[in-house]
Amino acid sequence: MASGEIAMADATIGAVFAGLPGAPHADTALPSVVLDNRRGRARQRLLDSLRTRGPYPVPENLRSELRMLVERWARKSFEDAFPDADDFEIRCAEERTVLDAEAEGDQVERFAAAERAYRRQVHRKHGRIEIRGLQLSARVYQDLEIAYVKLNVEGSPLPPLPVRPKKKSASKKPKSEAAAIDVDAMMAMLRAQERPRLPVTEALAKHPRLLLVGAPGSGKSTLLAYLAAGIAERDLAMSIGWRNHPVPFLLPARSLRGPSTLVTLAAAADAEPWFLESALRAGRALLLVDGLDETLPATAAALIATLTANLDLHAENRTLVTTRPASTP
Repeated sequence: MASGEIAMADATIGAVFAGLPGAPHADTALPSVVLDNRRGRARQRLLDSLRTRGPYPVPENLRSELRMLVERWARKSFEDAFPDADDFEIRCAEERTVLDAEAEGDQVERFAAAERAYRRQVHRKHGRIEIRGLQLSARVYQDLEIAYVKLNVEGSPLPPLPVRPKKKSASKKPKSEAAAIDVDAMMAMLRAQERPRLPVTEALAKHPRLLLVGAPGSGKSTLLAYLAAGIAERDLAMSIGWRNHPVPFLLPARSLRGPSTLVTLAAAADAEPWFLESALRAGRALLLVDGLDETLPATAAALIATLTANLDLHAENRTLVTTRPASTP
């Protein structure tokens, strides 16, 4: 390992630990020597992880994540079994593969390595759900694949029910009779326009562009998290019938900042812009837009225009957009 590579990693880790505001939340019952030993092991582990990333500059977003990781770890008294440290270690190794491929000009391997890392990231981020309502001192999570209750969807709403026309007569008819529903016409309409309920996965298989309208609390956000995590693991995509292994990008509409561009969409999905653009060009992107109603009308209109333009340009991609009914406050 080059001395410059070691020095850069040492400086980064040193600055993070130097800026750590003591350990006010650590377990004060631990002997100080135990805490010091744990801290030393934690620092060495993160240092090794960052060295594994290679001789590449450490971007500010990674520095920020590293600082937050160390602060969380300090509140756990730098216990050895810390999942966030595992994730950071794996991430650094994965980023090394991506950065090496980029340096060598191998765009195929760059995308493949970035895809592996991004799929793991999506599954880790969206593959579990917090179980709320339990009176416990710590948060409780469950794998979404186990806790998720599958949803069905229906087609577009039916048109207004047919009303029997008034009969011309000299005698005055009660208003209720004049405005009565024409039962025969209604039944004929229902038979002609039945809306069978479909599993969401089946609806996705039939409709590459799907708008899902649901009331608050109907499970729209949980559905998108379930789809993102399941498709990131590939199994769900195969069960739907998608053979090109689409890459899921979950975009909360409320997190969009600035004009609607591929850069802002990638930021909302926690992805690199080049990676989102490459997935779109390859026809392998699944854009999961959560809560279109939770952003300003102008932002929503710009988002739809951007999505439509990119999907028209690369027709093999898919999208699912969720929103509340227009009448829902």
